[in-house]
Amino acid sequence: MRPTFISPGLAAYSLARMAHERWGVTSSGVGMNPPQLVERSRLFQLHHVDNVRSDAQVVDALLALAKADASLPRALFTDHDWFTHQVARNAEELGEGYLLPSPSEAVLDRVTDKLEFQAVCASLGIPHPETVVVDLSVEEEPTHLDDLVYPVVAKPASSTAYLAAQFDGKRKVYHAADRTQLDEVLAVLRAGGFQGQFMVQEFVPGDDTAARLVTVYVDSSGELTLAATGRVLAEEHAARTSGLALAVLNDPDEQLIEYARAFLAEVGYRGFGSFDVKVDARTGEPQFFELNPRTGRSSYFAAAAGANIVEIMADDLVGGISRSLTVPQERVVYSVLPRPLLRRTVGADADAWAVAAVRSARLVNPWKYRADRAPDRLAYLAMTEANHYRKALRGN
Repeated sequence: MRPTFISPGLAAYSLARMAHERWGVTSSGVGMNPPQLVERSRLFQLHHVDNVRSDAQVVDALLALAKADASLPRALFTDHDWFTHQVARNAEELGEGYLLPSPSEAVLDRVTDKLEFQAVCASLGIPHPETVVVDLSVEEEPTHLDDLVYPVVAKPASSTAYLAAQFDGKRKVYHAADRTQLDEVLAVLRAGGFQGQFMVQEFVPGDDTAARLVTVYVDSSGELTLAATGRVLAEEHAARTSGLALAVLNDPDEQLIEYARAFLAEVGYRGFGSFDVKVDARTGEPQFFELNPRTGRSSYFAAAAGANIVEIMADDLVGGISRSLTVPQERVVYSVLPRPLLRRTVGADADAWAVAAVRSARLVNPWKYRADRAPDRLAYLAMTEANHYRKALRGN
C-alpha cells in the first residue's frame, strides 16, 4: 500500500514513516510548498500543483499519479480539515484510484460543525463545555453573553470557513477574561470581515498537561479497531498554532475510549479521526471539544507505543481483515522537542506524572528516522530544533 497526501506536513510525514517502517515503500505528496523536512525526505515523491485549493487541479494530479503507477493500492490522506472536505466533495471520482480512510461528506459536515458536535455529545451524555453561539453576520449580540461564567474561550464554529479569513489579529483561539474583552474580540472579528459563527465556551481550567488526545480508526464495517489515548505534556502557544501538541505521553484511558466509541457509532463514522479533550482541573472530568476528521499532527505517538495505524487501516481496506480493538500500551513520549527543552517546558511544578514521564519514558521524535538521514535534511532538522530553543527564550 502506498500512502498519498494532499499538502503534506508533519502528520503526513508520520504516516509515511509508518508505511516505510512496515513495507519499505515511499509515499507520494501533492501540494505547493511542503516544509523542508518533507521536501528533503527520502520517504516522499512530491508533485507540485499551482493551487492546492483548486479541486480540479488536485483531483487531476492525484488521478494522474494513480494511473501512472498502479503497482500498489493507494490510500489518500490529508493534513487539514479543508483538504478532508476537498476529498469528500470529490470522493466518487477519487475513489477510482484511491482508498479513502475518511468519513463520507454527510458525516464529515456533521462532525466538523462544532455546534452539531456539541449536540451529539449532549444526546449521549458525553461531557462538553457550556457554549453560546455568536452569529457575526448580524449586528445584534446574543443577550445571554452576560449569563456566561467568565473567563471564556472563543473559536470558529467551522474551522474550514475560518481558514479563508485573513486579517490582523487573527488567532486560532481567543481568550476573554470578562464581557469587555469578549466584546473586543468580536469587534476584531467583525473588523476583519469574518461573518461566520463563533462559539463562546466556558474556559476549562488546566495547563497544557490537562489536554488529552484520542486517535481512532473505524473500519469499513463500523467497528472501532484503533483507539490510542495520549496525555499532552507541552503545546504550542503562538497565535496561529495555539493548542498544537508538541509532546504527548501515551496513556491508555478506558473512559475516553468508551466516550469516543459511543460518539463514532452514533454518527456512523468511518476512517481516521482525532478527538481533542481537556480534563477540568476543578472536577477531574474530561471535556470533549471536537473531532478532527483525520489523523492529527501527533499521531505518531500511537505508532511509537506499538500501533502502526497505517497497517491497521491497510488490513481493513486492502486485506479485508476484521481486527479486534488495538489500544497501544507502551509508556513512551512523542516529542518534537529535545528532552532538555521538554524538561524545561514542563517544569518542576507540573504534576508528578508529567515530570516522571519526561525523566523516564522513552522519547520518540517523529522527524528523526534512521532511514531518512540525508545530510541536507539533517541540517534542517538541526535548524528546527534550534528554532524551538529560540521560541522558548522568547516565551512563545
